[in-house]
Amino acid sequence: MPSSAITRIRNFLTALECTVLVGDFETNALTNSANDFWDDMIVYPKTIADPAVLSLMARTSQRTRDVILAKYRPEQIFSDSIMLCRWDVGKELTPHIDNQATHEYSTPWRTYSSLVYLNDDFEGGEIFFPASNSHSNRNRACW
Repeated sequence: MPSSAITRIRNFLTALECTVLVGDFETNALTNSANDFWDDMIVYPKTIADPAVLSLMARTSQRTRDVILAKYRPEQIFSDSIMLCRWDVGKELTPHIDNQATHEYSTPWRTYSSLVYLNDDFEGGEIFFPASNSHSNRNRACW
């Protein structure tokens, strides 16, 4: 994937939309997960009671699909996961492939990923694609 394949859209969500999603995260963060690595890091839609927040998450997901369809022109695209996630200082994932078919959490149907950063008061947060030497350049904005 050439670095030009990473699409950045500043202000993808409004400041108010970001605030709503961050606030809901603080209320609903997952605890006591099967794998404690993810504790206090993830909120899945099934734990959200507020229909307005669920609607905002669905609209955000649709907007990311629209960008992928317009930019990369696949015949079709399906979203299989949406969540709110927080990465604390020092947490990281080692390089991995989501659509790799050789591990127990395999998701071979995945071709695209999207991230929407909800805050700009952080350090780090870089995303790196080792096979293509592509970086996110640590953009700091809700996009």
